[in-house]
Amino acid sequence: LNGLNEIDLVTRHGLMIFGSGTFLLLLITVGVGAQLSRTILPPVRALTEAAGRFSATHPHVRVEGRFRGEFDVLSRAFNGMAQHIQTALRENSHLFKTVKESREKFRDLYDHAPDGYHSLDSDGVFVEINATLLKWLGYSREELMCKQRLADVLTKATRPRYCEAFSALRRGVPIEDVEVEFERKDGSILTARINSSAVFEDGRFIHSRDTVRDITKEVGLRRQLVQAQKLESI
Repeated sequence: LNGLNEIDLVTRHGLMIFGSGTFLLLLITVGVGAQLSRTILPPVRALTEAAGRFSATHPHVRVEGRFRGEFDVLSRAFNGMAQHIQTALRENSHLFKTVKESREKFRDLYDHAPDGYHSLDSDGVFVEINATLLKWLGYSREELMCKQRLADVLTKATRPRYCEAFSALRRGVPIEDVEVEFERKDGSILTARINSSAVFEDGRFIHSRDTVRDITKEVGLRRQLVQAQKLESI
């Protein structure tokens, strides 16, 4: 370069090229940003909002609008997934309702059966008892469940007989027609016949299944028959 004029001229040309390039780059950036805002941001925003609002309580949420290319595939996939989940939730809700109704019917049948039903753990403590037996004994469910053993509500005279039978039940020997006397909460006596089977898991006693039948009238008739036979003999 010869002289300051040539240096100044080259510098001005360089600055003009740099400014033009910068301006062109800025225009390209603005154009690309505008294009992105029109083609990418709307589907991304729609997918993000739909994913944020979708839940078990709002399974009807879908991606609104139609997009191009991969975003159309993504939106369709999301909507298809949401539809499958909504259908599954509807079916599960119906199944849950059916199971609940069946459970309520079974519970009503169990509670109000003509015989008493209960289950005992390995210590002979009540873990389940129906309303019929509770009514016969005069106790509330809270007074017996997980607190009292069946032997605790038997008379002293019949308690050893039942304890022996329950000990055998824990070894897998069913209880068949064992007569016992329950002492009701008010002190009166309920004569009953017990039948039981055991539930085992991996050889371990889990609980019993017991049926209690009120034979108070049967025992009374039996005694009357015996008395009548004695009188006839005399």
